[in-house]
Amino acid sequence: MTQYVTKQEFMDAMHVAEPSLPANFDQITELASQYLDDQTRDFYQINDINADPWPLRVSKFKRAVIRQIAYMLDSGITSTEEAIRQPISETDTIGRTTVTKAWANSQSGVNSRSPSVVSIDALAALSGTGLLYRGVPYV
Repeated sequence: MTQYVTKQEFMDAMHVAEPSLPANFDQITELASQYLDDQTRDFYQINDINADPWPLRVSKFKRAVIRQIAYMLDSGITSTEEAIRQPISETDTIGRTTVTKAWANSQSGVNSRSPSVVSIDALAALSGTGLLYRGVPYV
């Protein structure tokens, strides 16, 4: 399995020191790479990332991997099942006052999205690269 981002690249981009990284960092990096390979239809599994003639695409893909790793480390979510099991709201009651906080993965609402292990920030980093294209090629 290809890891597209080194530990040093992640630390430089996120401005963190190595002691703050978890012991399973390499496993998280591999999972993040796999999830983004799925989103990009294995573009860099088929094509060599180092031979890509468009450096901006490579840069944005690496940025997406870094954002995906950060999302997985911050949220603790490493699978879609974990994303689905996240609570959609939390309620606290003090006396007769009740406060409810709802998160974005709530299934109620017009614009709600289904929970996903793939970071929205990672997908945003891939926008404009052509890696998310789902159309039919013209022959």
